[in-house]
Amino acid sequence: MERDIIQAGVCSSDDLSEEIRKKLAAAPDHMFCSDDSIYLLLGRTVCILPNNPSGKALAYAVAHIRNSGLSKPGSAAELYEKILHDENYRADPSMLRQYGIVREALRYLLAFRSYSPLEKDLCSVICSMAPMEAADVLIPIDYQTALFIKEASVHPENEIKEFAEALIGTMEAEGIVDIRAGIGGAYAGEDGIRKGYTEALKALDLGNRYHPEDHVSVYSEQMLERIIDAIPAEKKNSLKKIFFGEDRSSGFSDEMIETVRVFFRNDLNLTAASKQLFIHRNTLNYRLDKIKKDFGLDLRSFSDAVIFRIMSEIASEIPPETRN
Repeated sequence: MERDIIQAGVCSSDDLSEEIRKKLAAAPDHMFCSDDSIYLLLGRTVCILPNNPSGKALAYAVAHIRNSGLSKPGSAAELYEKILHDENYRADPSMLRQYGIVREALRYLLAFRSYSPLEKDLCSVICSMAPMEAADVLIPIDYQTALFIKEASVHPENEIKEFAEALIGTMEAEGIVDIRAGIGGAYAGEDGIRKGYTEALKALDLGNRYHPEDHVSVYSEQMLERIIDAIPAEKKNSLKKIFFGEDRSSGFSDEMIETVRVFFRNDLNLTAASKQLFIHRNTLNYRLDKIKKDFGLDLRSFSDAVIFRIMSEIASEIPPETRN
């Protein structure tokens, strides 16, 4: 992964012009952006960073660390942040009542992440576009990551996934592309919130590695990917050589990948898969026969389909070090 070297400067707030000092004092998070620079107020010290995506990400991270040091949460979002970042933290019942949070309520945690540069942090982008219900909470994780918390009693899992897909679609319509989401399970209490957060991030990671074409990944739907992910890298490479041979890494054409993907998603149903692929049933049979000839596996057989599915997932995995 490439890392940018950022040239930063530090000065006293007294060294700034009166105009910039006033704008810093009035700006949210005491952060002001000019055409060339980002000014971040830290007490009487000002950190000056370049006004580019890397500079914005660093300024946001510093501001977030500064704000997270508050001794008492000033909002439901800050309370959730304390729960997430301190595994021993237990919220006081009176504080839960103050922010209308029921400890026993089940919640879904959705992790959204941008894999392209943003003009402003993702949390602010989502806040300006997402329909917020009374119990919804939106938390910034870093400049390119935001966490959305929704109560499970109001929305089942399929609706949570539809919400994430619709929100990403809205952002894409506004020109904000390359956004992905991971959804954890529904849990209650402080430990449950932390578990849901971990699962949401893991779902995001597995989705990017095994199914980068999908915008939304759900942890509960990734059992196969989680099993494959537990196989050591050297064992995966050994299996690929046995299955595909020494001369080819996968042997999958784009047409074959799409054919197999649709065939599996339709539970090996030839008629349903051929309709979704907009091809004749005989054409689908021809493609499956070609796979049988090349790899010795008949995907119309359940056991062969399982083997092929596992090997296709291993072959399609994007190594962690090549991802953003």
